[in-house]
Amino acid sequence: MNKWGRNKILKGLKHQDISSYCIKKAMEEIDEVEYNAVLYQLLEKKLRQYNKDDDYIKRNKLIKYALSRGYYMNEMMPHIDDIIDNDQAINR
Repeated sequence: MNKWGRNKILKGLKHQDISSYCIKKAMEEIDEVEYNAVLYQLLEKKLRQYNKDDDYIKRNKLIKYALSRGYYMNEMMPHIDDIIDNDQAINR
């Protein structure tokens, strides 16, 4: 998976002219638990780079980063909310 999101994986497979059937099967084989764990770790690591920004800016930067890695909004937002909330609690 190379820590890419579903959207980037899908576009990469289409770019290589893989059949729709094979793409569908490959997408079904993605382990949800591992996929979400990787996304959470990526966002958590990226948040450390933004320690001087306010929460609104952190949230926007994390969204842009996750979108660029090929993750969908509905996949990333629960993680981003959780990470930002945890960061707020730690910095109080």
